[in-house]
Amino acid sequence: MGFNLYEIDAYHLNIARSVVGGVHLVWAFILVILWGVAKKDDGGRQDLVYPLYSSFASWTDSDIAPPAVITGSSCDVPLALEFSAHQSVSPGFKDSGASISLHWIVVFFLLVSAFFQTVATTVSTNYFILPPTVRYIEYSITMPLMTVAIALQIGIMSTHTLILLATLSWTSAMCMLCNDKMVAAKETVSVKLKMIQNKIPNSQYKKEKVTEDEMKKVIYITQTVGWALIASMFYVLISAFHGSQKSCDSPGSAPRFVWAIVYGELLLYCCFGFMQVLEIVGALAIPQADMGYIVISFVSKTYLAWLVYGGNFVQA
Repeated sequence: MGFNLYEIDAYHLNIARSVVGGVHLVWAFILVILWGVAKKDDGGRQDLVYPLYSSFASWTDSDIAPPAVITGSSCDVPLALEFSAHQSVSPGFKDSGASISLHWIVVFFLLVSAFFQTVATTVSTNYFILPPTVRYIEYSITMPLMTVAIALQIGIMSTHTLILLATLSWTSAMCMLCNDKMVAAKETVSVKLKMIQNKIPNSQYKKEKVTEDEMKKVIYITQTVGWALIASMFYVLISAFHGSQKSCDSPGSAPRFVWAIVYGELLLYCCFGFMQVLEIVGALAIPQADMGYIVISFVSKTYLAWLVYGGNFVQA
């Protein structure tokens, strides 16, 4: 008995969830073992611990310390603003005193994925919390972690910027959850309208139809907001990434694996959105879309985890 892509049911979805959860658990276990066993040439752990910085503004009495004079280098300090005749304000940064481990971010989002894939399998017959809800709860945790991992690989170490990027990612996952809930509610309303269409006056039916139309609007609005959030997030990531290439009169640029991380994850993030669009317009049935989400989630996490490990931690 072969597998038919067009006849996916809860049984096939649970098998896929179990496999993906199990493999992610194995990946996390392997990375932890490698962290403990495989050492760098200097004897240190296979990890990158990024120091985090905080941005601030410095208010200065212009009579005591005049604004900085800018020269022609591409990496000069930012211009100071002459706030008043006797005061200027200058942007700057300082060490936040905190740091963040890239290795443990990767391990953690793999473990979270494995946990929620298992939860989705166990609640497949529960009508209080459904597998799609569990999926988006997982995304609300793993997507921000993955976004922070991407940002760190680019070289973004500003605490405030990382928090905002993680928040954008979390909010986009929440938009996907709201969209999914509204699609399910609209389908319920549509079925009820079909059942009563010939049993009530046409004028009353049109009034009831307004509810369905308003739900469609909310679906399109949340979908648009989700795309806007993803676009804003990757605009920051990509502009920061390209701005760092051969900057400050340095010939150096990021390794190829970092390019693969940035643009590969951009493609995979967009795939989540396109999958939901296909589900909304009816091009994919709900079980087919669920299988698509499972596959994309597996590919995106595995892709990022092993590019990070292979690019940063493997000694040549």
